[in-house]
Amino acid sequence: QRRVHGAVGEATVLFVKILNFDAWLCDHPARAVRVLNALFCGFDAEVARHRPVWKVKTVGNVAMLVCGLPTAVPDHARLVAAVALALRAFIAGFSIRNRCDLEFAMGLHCGPLVGAVLGTRQLAYDTFGDTVNVASRMCSGAVSGTIQATQAVHALARDAFQFQARGDVAVKGRGTLFAFVLLSAAPTGMWMQDVRVPPDASLETVASGNGWLPTPPP
Repeated sequence: QRRVHGAVGEATVLFVKILNFDAWLCDHPARAVRVLNALFCGFDAEVARHRPVWKVKTVGNVAMLVCGLPTAVPDHARLVAAVALALRAFIAGFSIRNRCDLEFAMGLHCGPLVGAVLGTRQLAYDTFGDTVNVASRMCSGAVSGTIQATQAVHALARDAFQFQARGDVAVKGRGTLFAFVLLSAAPTGMWMQDVRVPPDASLETVASGNGWLPTPPP
């Protein structure tokens, strides 16, 4: 039996899902796979510019990224938030260049994580723990076109990024969790205040901020 070689640490996990890939796969399977491959190759190039964030794996139409394992990284939440915004911009540009309307959702969570290589054949590094599960649920429960993050990510990154508070969202196996929508990097000196976004808000409403953007203090 092969001994497990693993690492335990605090890390941030990001899931990126292409929501309309399955519909494409049914109608145009060969083209759908070519487009997904080109997209994920672009992801690889984009992530390479944001080390030490790295892609753990892709499973179908989902990519999983992590920062903080196997080597500890103090600013893991901020670094992954920056990558999420970079990937959002890349997807938008990719859609225009390839004339395909990609729909995506992203989810982030940070916390304890175990990384290990298991088995004796077709070896691959993988990550394990509740942190992975919650990040995945943040992705699956996100409004299309948005980046949804947990309070843990918000607490570590709120001084460098702009968030909107979405409120309590249902999370399979966890009841409800308070979630935030990551909007952008925070300009230097910007006054920051979280605002609430209803869980059923549309992408257009979230993007505009209508009804929830606060009035800055005098």
